[in-house]
Amino acid sequence: MQAKKNNSFGLHVLYIYGISIKVKTEVNNMKGFRLNPDKEYVEKIISGTLKKDGHCPCQLKVDETTLCPCDKLLKDGKCCCNLFIPIK
Repeated sequence: MQAKKNNSFGLHVLYIYGISIKVKTEVNNMKGFRLNPDKEYVEKIISGTLKKDGHCPCQLKVDETTLCPCDKLLKDGKCCCNLFIPIK
């Protein structure tokens, strides 16, 4: 997993298994979390995220709070879709 800042939009591009998605925070800001180790599951979640233009596939609403990683993860430490899981 790599991250690269996209300055033109203020978003970051996250590369996961050769797929790039735009996220609203740097991976370094997600201390205490890591990518789910289940590659097949992650690919399904990323596919859903891409279909929703970068928003969490588990959220019904689509607004800035659901842009991956969603505010639930950043504020509450809970990733609804388990793309990111706590480091134990």
